[in-house]
Amino acid sequence: MLNNEELEFHQAPENLLGDGGFGSVYRAVYAGEEVAVKVFNKHTSLRLLRQELTVLCHLHHPSLVFLMAAAVRPRMLVMELAPKGSLDRLLQQENAGLTRTLQHRIALHVADGLRYLHSSMIIYRDLKPHNVLLFTLYPNSAVIAKIADYGISQYCCRMGIKTSEGTPGFRAPEVARGNVIYNQQADVYSFGLLLYDILTAGGRILEGIKFPNEFDELAIHGKLPGKHGIIIYGRMLHRYLCPDDTLLKERWNGKSATPLRTFLVGSESTPLMCLSESNCSSDRSAIWGGCGSKILSLSSDLSTHKLIETKTSHLLCHKDYCNANIISIAVDKFIYLAKKESYFVEIWDKKTEKLCELIDCVHLLKAEVPELNTESKQKLVYPGRVKSLCLQKNTALWVGTGGGHLLLLDLSTRLPIWIIHDFCRSVRFMMTAHLGTLRNVVLVLGYSHEEEGEDGHIKGIPSSVSIWDVNLPHEVQNLKKHIVMRQALAEKMKQISLD
Repeated sequence: MLNNEELEFHQAPENLLGDGGFGSVYRAVYAGEEVAVKVFNKHTSLRLLRQELTVLCHLHHPSLVFLMAAAVRPRMLVMELAPKGSLDRLLQQENAGLTRTLQHRIALHVADGLRYLHSSMIIYRDLKPHNVLLFTLYPNSAVIAKIADYGISQYCCRMGIKTSEGTPGFRAPEVARGNVIYNQQADVYSFGLLLYDILTAGGRILEGIKFPNEFDELAIHGKLPGKHGIIIYGRMLHRYLCPDDTLLKERWNGKSATPLRTFLVGSESTPLMCLSESNCSSDRSAIWGGCGSKILSLSSDLSTHKLIETKTSHLLCHKDYCNANIISIAVDKFIYLAKKESYFVEIWDKKTEKLCELIDCVHLLKAEVPELNTESKQKLVYPGRVKSLCLQKNTALWVGTGGGHLLLLDLSTRLPIWIIHDFCRSVRFMMTAHLGTLRNVVLVLGYSHEEEGEDGHIKGIPSSVSIWDVNLPHEVQNLKKHIVMRQALAEKMKQISLD
């Protein structure tokens, strides 16, 4: 209960932090610590206070606001203060400073809080930027964002609930429709809308709507627009693939163009299938390629500097593929290569010119992707075959497969950082590039999933280029560390509930 002697509180405009439908929140001091005091309106039912107290008293988690004291007369709650205010306030700032990492962390902390509420059979029902409080903008902090205001949260049995609650413009269609049974999935819909706000730094899915109820109507009838982001990326991609041809015109003088030098490499049965620069500073001047089953290194004068035969592997698991042609190669201190129809990545030592390791991509897919761990290895051989390799210096090896998987492998351990499952029908080629304002990206050329026409027939298999942030492996590694830190904090807070 509240100790009035320890509370320094004045309901003055300069102390006002925010207004809501059921009360106002003020800055105050309690027990010598800055706090937020929520004062309920006189006409607010006692039921709302009880509901919020039920959540705050019995549930403790890093993503839920911590309750310090409560009073019935007057009806008020004393809670921890969020120094950075609400997410809504941050999104309204022109220079919000929302980095990609901070966006991910805020979304993660909100999702973690919802997961915890749902595991306790609670539907939140009022997820919006105004109800997400920020405690710091430092992305590596264990506590960045918390969910606040549990006045309309409700216990939900397996059958679901029926009452229409929440804020128009932020609630799921089944909630807005009214007189319809719904469950925790309604919060997931609201989280999707919140996620759009976060990733677009405050841009709503439908700009220009005057009344939130209009948004509800469109959501109920399934008329919300699709993916806006593809327009932006499409334009950027067009600028990259179709640049201004001024440079081309300046170099063209009307005469027949001829290469600096031409030389024959390979033959019809052993063609030169791929070329790559080395990421290693000691041999930056060399060009590496796959010619038949041989690894080829060309020196600065384009003479053959090194030729390594890769048919020498006698490993039983690999014998069916050791004689195949090399189709993709990437080089740093080691040589990484893929062979036709093979689901292995071969790693060769440049100095000893010997095979030193094999990475079994089918094994990794079965071990890391839950949807595939029950499949037989034989069934995954075809979709698991390696089609393209792309090396990210000192960080990760990107492996694209014929089944549309992206495997990001740690260069030091050769273990998966992350596996992106079935994002396209098949990967064809990958490369790093500088693309517009995105300084470093990985371009992945692939086949999109088949599209059906109105008559039900397959229209074709369109090609697509997807753009990936080159920092993705680093972000995933940091995210895993962050999650471990959060889990440890959540375990500590469980003890508070038990005590």
